Amino acid sequence: MKKILVLFGSPHTQGKTAALLKIYLKQYVKNFHKDFKINKLFIYNQNILPCTGCGCCIKSGICSQNKKDDVEKIFDFILNSNHIVVASPVYFSGFPSPLKAMVDRSQQLYNKKIKNGKIKNLRQRTGALVATCGSENKKGFAALESCCKQFFDCVDAAFSERLFASNTDSINNWKIYTKI
Repeated sequence: MKKILVLFGSPHTQGKTAALLKIYLKQYVKNFHKDFKINKLFIYNQNILPCTGCGCCIKSGICSQNKKDDVEKIFDFILNSNHIVVASPVYFSGFPSPLKAMVDRSQQLYNKKIKNGKIKNLRQRTGALVATCGSENKKGFAALESCCKQFFDCVDAAFSERLFASNTDSINNWKIYTKI
């Protein structure tokens, strides 16, 4: 059974990002996988402390904040998934704060790989980015995708696809992209 993990980064569980995610998952499952289980983690419902830049993870590969929040639990979900979908709105060309904090904290996984002499992305899973943007300007997607690809390097995921929708502040005039 294929395990699909959705890291849902919007505070609006039934908003525009959720609508685009539904389209993506329907198509993904239809085209590629019949036997699957989808886990959704609503990042706004998780307790995620920000990176403090203390350097602990550089020395040990383990973040000093791990015992104080839910990041270890989230990483367990990630590392036990076959496909990761990061679903997020664009906030000032970036992820919303809770999702960005989780992405920042994934640096410890990368540091652990360096410590073990395995710097490259092992591509043990695949990853996709599903993102929405209220304006017509699609430049924010490039910044989001760059950050997402770095996150996927930390969690050994190969970036496999994207689905973007801009102009989502307009009710009936979304612009859908699979390339930027």
